[in-house]
Amino acid sequence: MADQRIIIVGGGFAGVTLAQELEKLCDTSTEIVVVSRDNHLVFTPMLPEVAGRSLSPLHVAVPGRVATKRTLWIEASVTEVDFKNDTLQYSLSDGRSVSLSFKHLVLACGTDANLEAVPGLSAHSFSLKTVGDAIELSNEVIACFEQAASEPDAEEQQKLLHTVVIGGGFSGVEVAGQIRDLMREIHAFYPQLKEVPSHLTLVQHGDRVIPELNHQSLSEFTLKKLTENGIEVLLKTAAAEVTTRGVVLKSGRLLASKLIVNTIGTEPVKLISQLGFELERGRIKTDASMQVPGADNLWALGDCAITINAFDGKPTPPTAQFALREAKQLARNLVRRMAAQPTIPFRFRPQGLLASIGRNNGVAEIYGFQFSGRLAWMMWRAIYLSKIPTLAAKIGIALDWTISALFRPPVALIRMPGAASSTREHYASGDVVQNTDRVSLIESGRVEWYLSNAKKPLIEFQEGDYFGTSLLDAESRQLLDQSSAIAKTPLDLLVIDPSAFAELSKALGPLDAHVQRSLKARQILGRLLRRRSEDSSWKEIDMRSVMVQPNQLKSGATTAAEAIRRFDENFQGYWVTGTDGKIAGYLGKLELYWASANDLSQPISQIVRKAPKLLSADQDLFSATVELLRYEFDTLPVVDQSDQVVGLYNPMVLLRRLIEGEAVGRKPSSQ
Repeated sequence: MADQRIIIVGGGFAGVTLAQELEKLCDTSTEIVVVSRDNHLVFTPMLPEVAGRSLSPLHVAVPGRVATKRTLWIEASVTEVDFKNDTLQYSLSDGRSVSLSFKHLVLACGTDANLEAVPGLSAHSFSLKTVGDAIELSNEVIACFEQAASEPDAEEQQKLLHTVVIGGGFSGVEVAGQIRDLMREIHAFYPQLKEVPSHLTLVQHGDRVIPELNHQSLSEFTLKKLTENGIEVLLKTAAAEVTTRGVVLKSGRLLASKLIVNTIGTEPVKLISQLGFELERGRIKTDASMQVPGADNLWALGDCAITINAFDGKPTPPTAQFALREAKQLARNLVRRMAAQPTIPFRFRPQGLLASIGRNNGVAEIYGFQFSGRLAWMMWRAIYLSKIPTLAAKIGIALDWTISALFRPPVALIRMPGAASSTREHYASGDVVQNTDRVSLIESGRVEWYLSNAKKPLIEFQEGDYFGTSLLDAESRQLLDQSSAIAKTPLDLLVIDPSAFAELSKALGPLDAHVQRSLKARQILGRLLRRRSEDSSWKEIDMRSVMVQPNQLKSGATTAAEAIRRFDENFQGYWVTGTDGKIAGYLGKLELYWASANDLSQPISQIVRKAPKLLSADQDLFSATVELLRYEFDTLPVVDQSDQVVGLYNPMVLLRRLIEGEAVGRKPSSQ
């Protein structure tokens, strides 16, 4: 049946409804396949209620195999589409790739949350796109209360009981209302927090909440009810950065919080971006019949697509209401196309908009009529309950609502097994990095490490480096008890538990030797730090007295072949200068091996290892030694203010002077 196979990519509202309609309109000679990352339809309008613990997560996740009758459901991710051969590739959970042919391909894969809209969002915020997101968010609310109940510091308690929601559209307002209700309801279970109020702040960039509503009076009603519910609404306010401290607004104000929810920004799923078709605001453009221009058998609908609505000439909005109607129309168009009949443009009169803004409160616009308060809330529940695709889920949701009306929400904190041993953290420039005993890998930015009361940093780490006092021995760690690591620029870290890092390094096989050398260098740094604190000789020797003449330099114009012929076997490598006299990089055996395997005629300036941070003539010797050990070089260039080489720092000269005690006319103290 491959010649009559319709593949639908995505199992949301659009994908499931399309499959259901095709089952009605097509006979069994047409095979219908849904390829989705999940095996279920997520009823997204009710996810805020799952996060607020008034609905069971199982009742808003409808299995695709239950919602459809004869549709073949494949839980997988589509990785590639070949339009020449009308096939797609999908990846199974075990990594294997499978090919499947199609007659027509329909994209209904929605959008992903854009966690790069504000720096730090990906590291410190929760989004609400999946059932797992809702479960995790509700767990985090309970976790904050549990931590606050045992926290002795009043300021930290306030931070734990303060939730910030970024975005005041439909999603932001609905999740803010539900989370605020949950916080208020469970407060009674924590007598230790009786005198500590919980708080929620909603940050909205625009001048009103739910700007999608046509009537401003409903936005004003929503704002009033949110405020009455104890929610602080900040209009005309934007987040500039999200850090471990909370949300930094563009005004400079800090909203100190441990729980941040992001409802702004979407981006196309990876497949949509890879296909190469025209996108508008991250959504693929289609013609009036939902066919993608330039492809005879490619169609798109729902949140991932933009189609002009023939009713009013406006682009279709990314809402469930339009996804359902588009799916029904597209099913008819596919049947017409297979029967060689002309397709029909999509035309739909919007029915209205509804939003739940907390318990017993809602707003609605239905065919131009306005509703608010309890009536709108009841309408919201009735309309969405009617759209749940299975009777079992309808009954389950109705029972959940009844129970939530009679009892407080459960406060059980369900810890998921196999918790991640790594997390991401973002710091603003000037922030102090927390818990420096963990192993932190720098993804972007720079961080400076200061000893207690020191005005200059002991060392600077940059992208690609990793640090953590757990990498040092116990005595060295004691010297760093009062030290601090401060972000010199906006900083993104991948933070790994020390025990997990140790296990990872052991499992690296051939790379383990490199890791062990790196760890050994850090152990040496710790011991040198102790030696420096006990031996005044370090402070009395300056860089100029241990520099050697820069005669071990090579011109970057030298070819790799010439460099090999002239390479002195007594040296492990050379520093290379460009035509401007500045350091271009380092030439060692590894670089020459690379050249011999590729092109020996290329100039060595193209194959050198890029130079690390260059040294200055007045640089502290300990920090210079730190740089040398970090990069495993035998020497490091010393440059003047114009980056011209004035010498090479050779640590052997320093070590000889320390041994001979020439700096002070005596031998330094032994250790």
